[in-house]
Amino acid sequence: MKKARNLLATMIIAFFLFSVQVFAMTPDRSLNNPLFLSEMGNVKLIYGAYDATNEKFLVSYAEYDEYAKGHGAFILQANREDDAKVFSFIGTKELGNIGLGLAVHRVTSPSSEWLLDLGVSYGRRVVGRIGIHDVPIASWDEIKERSNFSIGGTVYLTESLAVGVDARLLDQQYDGLLRLVLSQDLTATLNLMYKDLQWESVGANVWLNRNNLVIHLGYTLEHNWESSFRFGLGFRF
Repeated sequence: MKKARNLLATMIIAFFLFSVQVFAMTPDRSLNNPLFLSEMGNVKLIYGAYDATNEKFLVSYAEYDEYAKGHGAFILQANREDDAKVFSFIGTKELGNIGLGLAVHRVTSPSSEWLLDLGVSYGRRVVGRIGIHDVPIASWDEIKERSNFSIGGTVYLTESLAVGVDARLLDQQYDGLLRLVLSQDLTATLNLMYKDLQWESVGANVWLNRNNLVIHLGYTLEHNWESSFRFGLGFRF
């Protein structure tokens, strides 16, 4: 555990020492809510990530379409241990202060199925959002039984500081997020997840843009004191 903390601290310090140029984030958070895809900014991005602890891979392509005023992304997730795969298309659309999000997921394991996520947001400096998640494209009974709902919001206190919280109502799960833009090229987030009135996990993420490269480091500590590291690398063009 001590070695893991030392490694994380060393890598974060390295980010500060070598940071240059323009801030960017990656599209993986949109798997929690498609509305978050807009956080990547108005760029095209090829991105891959590896969770060394859980042996999970992610590969994606995302872009902003100036004509459509929205984002689109294709994301493939794979688990080396059980060969499970999830292929997702995620899209967002901006209509003034209104944001619309849609995600379509093709899941291959433990059973083959299609799932939908939908989200709607309103606001600029203070943003409120609602969503429906994990909707199976199957019978109406399954939709009623398995779908989940979320409400949330983000307050942009300054240009460099934002706080947000999202709640999955049926799961009694609450996810709080603090985002810091440390410089034009360096962004960090801290998040705390609660479930059933006890903490579920805490995490930290750092994104660095160096020229056209985006480097992402993530660390999560679970309530059972197990930790995981995530490394991601992207190319902007």
